[in-house]
Amino acid sequence: MSLLLVVTLGMDAVDKANFTFSAFDFEGKGSLSKDEINLLFRSIIKGLQKISPETTAYAEATTADAAKFATLVFKACDREWWYGRITIDEFQNYCVTNPVVSSWLKSAATADNTSQQL
Repeated sequence: MSLLLVVTLGMDAVDKANFTFSAFDFEGKGSLSKDEINLLFRSIIKGLQKISPETTAYAEATTADAAKFATLVFKACDREWWYGRITIDEFQNYCVTNPVVSSWLKSAATADNTSQQL
């Protein structure tokens, strides 16, 4: 749901990462747990599947893929997933530098531009 909101707002990639991070910071700590990041990636995958069902990479993505990306965020930030938390700066950096997640943000921007032209 949050991805679809982000898409409609016409944000750039960094703003989308920040908005999404804030939407999933359920405890309001300014950081995300692995469970929160896992749910975030699950929501992104489901959102992309809905707005781009013809894209094979999105159609084949699973909740296991979301869990994999949650683990990768923690590894990239040199955190232990079972007790660590990721800050907004770490999450933003990961989203912009990871090729797959970055492509998700760009795909959302493409969908946003297309919907604005209609």
